[in-house]
Order: sequence, then C-alpha cells, then structure tokens
Amino acid sequence: MGCIYIKTDVSKEEDVANLMKETYESYGFIDIVINNAGIILPEQLITDTNIKDYERLYGINVFGVVHGLKYAPKYMRDGGTIINTASNSANGDYAGYGAYISSKSAVVGLTKASAIELASRNIRVNCICPNTMDTPMAYAEGCETELKVMGITTPLGRMCKVEEAAALFHFLASDDCQYITGEDIYIDGGLKAGPSTQMIDCILKGLR
Repeated sequence: MGCIYIKTDVSKEEDVANLMKETYESYGFIDIVINNAGIILPEQLITDTNIKDYERLYGINVFGVVHGLKYAPKYMRDGGTIINTASNSANGDYAGYGAYISSKSAVVGLTKASAIELASRNIRVNCICPNTMDTPMAYAEGCETELKVMGITTPLGRMCKVEEAAALFHFLASDDCQYITGEDIYIDGGLKAGPSTQMIDCILKGLR
C-alpha cells in the first residue's frame, strides 16, 4: 500500500483537518489515529512564567490533541481507536515543569471526555503516560534536572525506551483491547508506584 507524507503543524486546526481529509481520500476510512506530537520548555517557575512560551507549548501539546480528536472521527469507521500521548508528568513532576505538567494533565482529561463522547460509535480513546523517553527531547537544553535524577527516582533505574512505548501503542491499537477505553496507562518504570530504593538510600545517606 505504501505511505504518504503530509506536512502538518498540529497547532494549526486547518493543517490537521487537511491531514485527516487527505489521508481518507488516499486510503479510505481511518482505523487508528495517534496524537503524539509534543514539546517541552526549559525549566521555568510559574511565578516567572512567559505566557508566550505557554501558548506555544499548549498549541502543540493540548490543541494538537484537540484538533486530532475533532477531525479524526469524521473520517474513521465505527470501531476505530485513537491513542493520545500524555506523560507521567500528568501525575506531577519537578519544579519548573508547570507548563508541561498542565499540558499533559489536559491530554488525560481530553482522553476521558472523548472516550465517553465517541463510545456510541465504539471508537476507543486511550492515552499512554510514559516517563522520560530516551529521545532527543530528553536531552533538551534547560531540562537537565529530570535527566540527572531519572536513574535515582525511577525504581527500574532508567529511561523508557522508544520500543517499549511503541509496544503499548501496538497493544492499545489491537483487536485484543475492545473493552479498554478512557484509560490513562502509565509506563514509567514503577515511578507512580512509589519512591525507588536507590532514592531512599540517597536520602538516608544525606541524613547521616
């Protein structure tokens, strides 16, 4: 069948509308949609907020998902699936990450709302919440804190590999998941479960 490339800025509603329309015209009904685009800002306390930075990040991280959820169902057959990429940051994160945390919390909320709204068409909507991914974004200038502490705070002691997140996308898109919708599924190396033993050791050593 091959593939096509359609240049799209997800923060622009007309771009996403065109993406879905052209995909439908090229291949017919869409079965799987993944809203995955996202950016991060350098660490910035909320009291030092640059609103323009927030607007740029929200345009991609939040409204990019809104646009996907708005236009994808128009070209999907009943029984399709939509998967959004949120983050473990939706459950909280480090000081200075307010823009990113709030944007990913919004993605979780949008996932739940759209899962309810699209249930009558049996279109399932879920999101995955990975911790820091081993991608270039993890090494972005101004975001060094997260990278430094990943091996200490995460029980499994490392970042999430791309293929590990891809496996979860694949599972949620499969026919084995017909009864899973509206879920925010964490893939975080145990981070949400509680503090790692290595972090406790570091704290205790500092108290001695």
